[in-house]
Amino acid sequence: MVEFSLLAPVFFLLLVGVLDLGRAGFYFVVGSDLARQGARYASAWGNNGSGYTDPTVAGMIQQQANAAGIATFDIPAGCGTTTPPQPPAALSVCQTPTIGEMHFFIETVAACGACAPPTPRYKKVSTVYAFRPVTPMLSNLTGTIYIVATAAMNTEY
Repeated sequence: MVEFSLLAPVFFLLLVGVLDLGRAGFYFVVGSDLARQGARYASAWGNNGSGYTDPTVAGMIQQQANAAGIATFDIPAGCGTTTPPQPPAALSVCQTPTIGEMHFFIETVAACGACAPPTPRYKKVSTVYAFRPVTPMLSNLTGTIYIVATAAMNTEY
């Protein structure tokens, strides 16, 4: 009993810490999928032949984010159209979501029309999720982890 009472806290701390890191992996996979789906929607042909608008793409991705269990998902106002830089430590103030929230960014990268042959335009979509472990010791060690995922696809229009 003495050995168990000494080792049980360490064992349970490791167990809950592994579960926390599994949650971080889940949010990375969901963020990557949402960025990829957003780039696919943003680069596809719309009904008018010019592609979907950014609010339409955000609405489509919002439905998928709700299905994945991400409650707060938005395009932050005032950030412009620049996607977040890599690494996540370089996020600007408006690109930094609060804990448990995901931000969504859509950027249109202009074509080089003077190039021969002309390079296509592409849409670059990023998601940023603010993750904080629930394990107290792990949370104190890591702080808030910003999980950034980016995808880019050539436009079809």
